[in-house]
Formats: sequence, C-alpha cells, structure tokens
Amino acid sequence: MLNPNNTEYLKQFGRSLYLLGRHKGAIDVFNQCIELDANDWEIYLYKGLSFRYMRNFDEAIACFKKSNELHPNENTYLELGKIYQLIQNYKEALQTYAEGLNTYPENSDLLTTIGLLYIRLG
Repeated sequence: MLNPNNTEYLKQFGRSLYLLGRHKGAIDVFNQCIELDANDWEIYLYKGLSFRYMRNFDEAIACFKKSNELHPNENTYLELGKIYQLIQNYKEALQTYAEGLNTYPENSDLLTTIGLLYIRLG
C-alpha cells in the first residue's frame, strides 16, 4: 500500500490534502494519479473540487466534465452545476442538472437544486 505508484494510496493521500485545505498539494498528487491511471473518475472529481476551492472555475469545470465522461456520477453533476451558478451561467447549470436527472431521476438533491434554480430564475 505504501508503494508510491499505487493509485489508491495516492488518491487517498490527495483526498487527505484536500480535506486539510491544502488544495494545491492535492492537485499535484491527483496529477500524479492521472499519470498512473487516467481513467479513474474519482481523481478528476477531487481535482475539480480542489480547483473550485481555489476559485479556478475553468479548470474545475474541465475536471468535472472529464469525470462525467469516464463515469457519470450524481455528485459530479451537482458540483458542476454549482460552479455554473457561481459564475452566473444559469443556462449551463440547468442543462447540467437536467442531464443529471436523466441519469439519476430519483436523486432528491438534483431535484431540489433544479427546482430552486427554476424558482430563482422566475
């Protein structure tokens, strides 16, 4: 497990850095993970979260989109929609949430979020 080429170990280390608020360090570790396994959607999800906290929204969007290409996930749709709302691109936010609802129609967070966004937009 302590092998520096073990993707799961590096991914957990990156998550720990993310949770500690060391987002730049986390991104560096996630980049190492991508070199070893570019097809792991979770790496891109956490890398996107780190970019979001650093307020680098363009990079975060790219990471979340790549994560969804590899494996659509409810959390990724929610995070991507939140970023679109932060940059006031409500059309893309609605499209993202709608796409998420097509994939996960029973997700209450997606349903609530899209409903609140519709109310906010009138």
